[in-house]
Order: sequence, then C-alpha cells, then structure tokens
Amino acid sequence: MLAACGARHVDRAGLVALRLSLYTWRRSKAAVCVHIALRMQAPGRICSSHPRQEQVNSIMALFLEFLVQQWILAAGLMFAIAMLIFHESRKSGPSLTPQQAILVVNGEEGVLVDLRDAAEFRKGHIVNAVNIPATKLPERMVELEKFKDRPVVLLCKMGQQSGAAGKQLKAAGYTKVYKMTGGMMEWSNLQLPTVS
Repeated sequence: MLAACGARHVDRAGLVALRLSLYTWRRSKAAVCVHIALRMQAPGRICSSHPRQEQVNSIMALFLEFLVQQWILAAGLMFAIAMLIFHESRKSGPSLTPQQAILVVNGEEGVLVDLRDAAEFRKGHIVNAVNIPATKLPERMVELEKFKDRPVVLLCKMGQQSGAAGKQLKAAGYTKVYKMTGGMMEWSNLQLPTVS
C-alpha cells in the first residue's frame, strides 16, 4: 500500500513522511493519496494506533483541496448563506436591547408583548406587558389592533420565538415591529424590575 502511494522512510526524525500527490479524475482512473505524517513505533514500521484520526485528516485534506480549487464556488455559497440569514432577520423586524426597548416603549407609547405562556408570565413579567402566547398569536392578534401604527416590542423567554411572531405581525400590516434580544432571560440578567 505504501509503495503505491510513493512512501519514503525517514528514520532520523522518528517520522514517516508519506509523500503523496492529489490526482484528479483522468480517463476513468481515480487515484487519490493524501499528505500524512505518522509517528513510527519501531524503525521500518508505521504506527497506526489512530486509524479513525487518519481518516478524518484524509477527508479534511480532500475538503481543503476542493475549497482551494473551487474557491469561487465556495465564496458564492458563503455569500448566499449570509444574504439569506440577513434577509430572514430583517423580515421579523430589527432587534433591540432591553434598554432600547424601554426607550421605544416609553418614548413612542409602544407596547411590550410577552410571548411566553400564561404560567411563565404569572411568575414574573415586565410592567404593563401584554401576554399573548406565541402559539395563540394568530387568534389574539385583534387585541393589538390599537397598536398597529405604534411600536410593538416582542419578547419571549430567550429571544428565539419573537422572530416568527414578528414575521406574522409584519404580514398583518404592523409597521413598527421590534424584537427584544435575549428575551426575559436577558432582562433578568440585567436585574431590571419585574412584577408577578
């Protein structure tokens, strides 16, 4: 097997350096060998105590070779993924820190909508927050009709459900929809006041 890949032993350094080349597909013959350096257990023998690690190294080397050869494709894919994430985050409304949410609600007479279920809401919530669980938002959206032109700040337990709720409100014609980053977890970490 080593002869097929063109191996050379280097006994002085205690390493076996396999000098291998990456070949591409040529006329229905595929030969792929990868650069691997293995420690010797004894002179003339290769220590293969970690065959799984060698396989991972081999796959990573092939992947890196693909990225080098197809860098335009890889860059295009990364750009498309970044644009998709950016676009999806913009659809649900901009994010606000808890301090910015307080300024928006107090300064522009907005409303805080707590998307947690009723049991969590009763344990502790922000003063004057309206509780509409995320699962019941489509049915109870009429409760927010009077806030259609004012800021609506959405918050949940950790800030993960507010994005989907923000998309629903935007689709229903609400113009100023925001989501609070970190949700009630961030609010509690900042030791901001809550009521039960």
